[in-house]
Amino acid sequence: MGSVFFITLFSLIVGSFLILLIGTQKKKDLSSQEPLYTPKQFAKLCLQLVEQMKLEVGEISQGSERQTDIYAKNNTPFTGGRYIIHCLYLDPNGVVPSPEIIEFSNLVLQERASKGLFITTGTFTSDLSAIGELAPLEFLDGARFQSLVREHRLPASSAV
Repeated sequence: MGSVFFITLFSLIVGSFLILLIGTQKKKDLSSQEPLYTPKQFAKLCLQLVEQMKLEVGEISQGSERQTDIYAKNNTPFTGGRYIIHCLYLDPNGVVPSPEIIEFSNLVLQERASKGLFITTGTFTSDLSAIGELAPLEFLDGARFQSLVREHRLPASSAV
């Protein structure tokens, strides 16, 4: 009976150790993910992507090294209008918080833009649907942005 207890205890300790080891390895893998672009390259790629969408670029506002707003116009009849594109550079594991999304939504409403496009190299908060009524917005996270850059064959190296 005593040996069964020690075998069970030993199995629990080894199992717990392996679970902890696997968990810390996954965290290391996520935290060591290198950014694909510099903030300057990201801003340039956002601009190139807007131009690929056939939008007429008007004003470009650089809020900080990591934040760029592009004001553009879609001249297509019926579906056209003014667009505001908010580009926010984050680490790949960075999450855009709800207040920043709400602030951008308010800007789109105040400027009476037809649509807002929020682009980031990170991800968006998981409670996006719980934020409530927003202006007409589209969200491009880092994975979708990277996919569009590849799809449109935009060279990141020339974006420096």
